[in-house]
Amino acid sequence: MPEAEANIILNLKSRIKRFIPEKHKYFIEWHIKHFGVRSARIEYVKLLLKSILYCKPTVKVKVPGFNAYLLLRPSPPDLYTFHYIFTKHEYDFDCGSVEYIIDAGANIGLASVFFGLKYPEAKILSVEPEDSNYKLLVANTKRFPNIKTIKAALWSHNTSVNIVNPDASECEYQVSETNDKNEIAAITVEDAMSELDTERIDILKMDIEGSEIEVFRTSGSWIDKIGAIVLETHDRYRPGCTQALETAIRGREFVINKLKDSNVLLMR
Repeated sequence: MPEAEANIILNLKSRIKRFIPEKHKYFIEWHIKHFGVRSARIEYVKLLLKSILYCKPTVKVKVPGFNAYLLLRPSPPDLYTFHYIFTKHEYDFDCGSVEYIIDAGANIGLASVFFGLKYPEAKILSVEPEDSNYKLLVANTKRFPNIKTIKAALWSHNTSVNIVNPDASECEYQVSETNDKNEIAAITVEDAMSELDTERIDILKMDIEGSEIEVFRTSGSWIDKIGAIVLETHDRYRPGCTQALETAIRGREFVINKLKDSNVLLMR
């Protein structure tokens, strides 16, 4: 990096620490790192204007290497997830020919969009239970005709669930079964397959904050129809998640690979 640009960055970071609200500092430093000083200045001005007009502003960020833009909240969870999907290429593994993908715990749709760009002919179902995440999921995937969204949670059986930690970070919402039929619908892997009109899934991606323990406990009817599973297990929330996964794949021909971040990839 040229010395002049390095000095500009140091000067800007010094100003950030003194004058800029704490909640915006991470966004500016993240934007400098990935897109440069000039872009960071422009996008921060836009963010300030949106902060005046909207209670929960979003920023538009270009996907590296593609003519596509995504809406992110200027908060660490969204910015970090964008980084590890589109910069670190966490999901850039080779599954051969891919026709059907389930993205469970789709959040705001970053993984769904990555898969949509990587496999433009594949049909993708994005499943997300939390309302604010789901609204951004719809906005981020609307230009992709091969991505279908559904506001629901992945579970072991058809039921209703609710968010048990509504004050949590946007990427850490957990659900629990409830008798209130007006709450969030919970669907099974087989229901998701029906939504895609297929009897086989090439990639099942799960990041569902502990609900995987429920999903894998009743996996006998569908797990042999899955080509690859990529997931993060959440034993810190629900002890037994990893054990439920290991029990589900025992005796089957899955090869386990650790990915760059905290995800595990299981492939046949």
